[in-house]
Amino acid sequence: MGAPAATAGLTRLSIDAMDATRVELAGDFNDWNPVPATRAANGVWYADVALVPGQYRYAFRVDGRDWRIPKNAEAVNDGFGGKSALIIVRSDRAR
Repeated sequence: MGAPAATAGLTRLSIDAMDATRVELAGDFNDWNPVPATRAANGVWYADVALVPGQYRYAFRVDGRDWRIPKNAEAVNDGFGGKSALIIVRSDRAR
């Protein structure tokens, strides 16, 4: 079983981290201040965030140490030798 549907108007960011005991989300939309993600029964961790249209970089911190990006996410250099995921939020998306 997965997570409940995201609240209308929020963008869900998620990562498969079945091995994790704690996952946090950080990105340029929150000045890279990690916020807790929620674990669904199927091992996927998610966070719903309010994002205005634009382009954002983000990553998940797993168990307080490893930074990961979701599989199949567009990856960009983070400027520190690693990768960040990239999401583009369009103004014409369904709400």
